[in-house]
Amino acid sequence: MAGSSDAPRRFTEHALRRMQLRNVSAQMALETIPRPSSTGRGYSGKSLSYRAYPSQGVLKVVFREEKDEIVVITVMWD
Repeated sequence: MAGSSDAPRRFTEHALRRMQLRNVSAQMALETIPRPSSTGRGYSGKSLSYRAYPSQGVLKVVFREEKDEIVVITVMWD
């Protein structure tokens, strides 16, 4: 489902605060999920997507895939 462009995305309040703190736009986070440089698995079945942004570093997006949507949990520069 992560590669599906029609699946709705939702950001947790935590993710929105971290995005503001870390200067990450919603567009950057949303582009990272379906088109990562690499992927991984986090705790409790969470998915990890990594994407390189040359002037800033590697963005890590932590999300979970639910039945009808993708929920972005947090973002960070790795």
